[in-house]
Amino acid sequence: HLQLSEMYVFPIKSCVAMRVKRWQISRKIGKLKYDREFALVDSSGSAMRMYSYPRMALIRPVIDLNAGLLIVSAPNCKDLVLRLDQFKDASDCGGSVKVCGNKCGGRIWGNRLATEWFSSFLGVQCWLARYSNNSEPFPCDNTAVMNRNSV
Repeated sequence: HLQLSEMYVFPIKSCVAMRVKRWQISRKIGKLKYDREFALVDSSGSAMRMYSYPRMALIRPVIDLNAGLLIVSAPNCKDLVLRLDQFKDASDCGGSVKVCGNKCGGRIWGNRLATEWFSSFLGVQCWLARYSNNSEPFPCDNTAVMNRNSV
């Protein structure tokens, strides 16, 4: 008899996880909804990782499923609030987002304010990207798949 004791969702790759008691699972692919669906990308189009940008460990994204919002907080910053369904603020990256060396389809997500928020906090020009399939996480993030050792 297995029992799940804790569950975490990482809305933005390499940022703080959300601890959740209940969460939706994508029926299409069997993964937690919004888990690693977003990533911060640098000027080369590569996903940024916490070991290269340690301040990412202070960025706390929260998904509000009822309101359809991504709310991002960090020390000494005003919260950044983005609508999850706001496609008008997204622009196609032309498949140039690279995660773990793999190219994948993605969109720059949010507006100029979002870019300025993340760039200012991290001290490097960067953009919030969202996996364009909108149902799967960025590639090589198989940690969200549950196995016997994770329950």
